[in-house]
Amino acid sequence: MNDLTVDWSDESNVLLALLLCGHMLGDLVFQTEAMVAGKRRSRRVLLTHALELGLVQSVLVLPFFWSWTGLGLLVFIAASHYAIDAAKVRLDGCWPRLFICFALDQALHLAALVAAWGTWVAFAPRSSSDTLSGLSVEGLGFLGPMAAVAAIYAFNFNGGSVIVTALLRRVSRSTADPPDSPPEPPAGRIIGILERMMILTLVWIGEWGAVGLMLTAKSVARFKELDDRAFAEKYLVGTMTSVLVAVASGLLIGTLV
Repeated sequence: MNDLTVDWSDESNVLLALLLCGHMLGDLVFQTEAMVAGKRRSRRVLLTHALELGLVQSVLVLPFFWSWTGLGLLVFIAASHYAIDAAKVRLDGCWPRLFICFALDQALHLAALVAAWGTWVAFAPRSSSDTLSGLSVEGLGFLGPMAAVAAIYAFNFNGGSVIVTALLRRVSRSTADPPDSPPEPPAGRIIGILERMMILTLVWIGEWGAVGLMLTAKSVARFKELDDRAFAEKYLVGTMTSVLVAVASGLLIGTLV
C-alpha cells in the first residue's frame, strides 16, 4: 500500500518511530523472563532493565539525532521506565487482571516516550554540529518505515503473548480448570509467536489464502484434542486472539509503509 498517513521525510516522525522501536525491543524482546521475575524481588534487576532499555534507545536514536538535549531525554526515558516498573511491581499483588495491568503499564511507558519526543521536537537544536559523525536522516527515507515495522514485529513477539495469556486465564476461571493451573508451556508460547509472525507477514504482503491454509493445518494437527470441550474452548480463544493481533498488526504495517 502507498504511504497514506505518515510523512517519513519529516525527521520528527522518524525519531518517534525509532523511539517506539527501541521501547518495543527493549521491553518486549530483550527483557528475559528471568528479568521479569527478578524485578519483583530486586531493585537491582529493575535498574538493569531500565539501563538495558536506555542502551537500546541510545543505539537506535543517537547516531541520527545526536544532541545533549536528546541524550538528556533518553536518560529521562530510562528513569521514567524504572519508576513505572517499580510502581507496577508494588501493584502486582493487588491487581489480578493481567491485561489491564499490561495495557496500563505500556500506556504509561508510551506517554513518557511521547513526552520526551515532544520536548525534543520543541527544543532540540538543529545545527549540523548536533549530528554524530555527520549522519542525519536526510536521504534515509527507509529509516522511519523500517523502525515502525520492527516495532510492530517486536510487539507481536511478547506483547501478543501477554494478551493471549490474559484471555486464556479468564477462560480457565470459567471452566473446570483450577485457578492455579500451570501456565502455558514454553512450546505453546513459541508456537504462538511463530504463528503471529507468519500471519503478520502474510497479511502485510496480501496472501490471505495462505493464512487460511496455515490455520487449517494447525486445526488438523490438533483435531483429536478438540474432542475435549475445555481444551477446544481454550484453543479457539488462544488461536483467535493471536490471529486477531497479527492481522491487525499486518494491516497497520500496510498503512504505514
